[in-house]
Amino acid sequence: MRRVHAAAAALAATGVRVRHLHSTYIPGDETAFHLFEADWPDSVERVLHEAGLEAERISPAIAAPEEGSEEARVTGEGMRCPEPLVRR
Repeated sequence: MRRVHAAAAALAATGVRVRHLHSTYIPGDETAFHLFEADWPDSVERVLHEAGLEAERISPAIAAPEEGSEEARVTGEGMRCPEPLVRR
């Protein structure tokens, strides 16, 4: 997961708007989920390529505020995550 974070930081340093937010690895399934903030799915693909990984698919994600949170009371709905949740 450090390779993903480092690759995102290196690409962002070149002016590409991409940020690695979180990764979850599921050893029993040999699967990893990576959450990024990016303008384009291609940016995420570049990060993964530089990290030596390949995405099975890249999908937009929507973050839902926790029930009872200030955000939920103000908006009444989930927030849109800028870009993709990646499943490997």
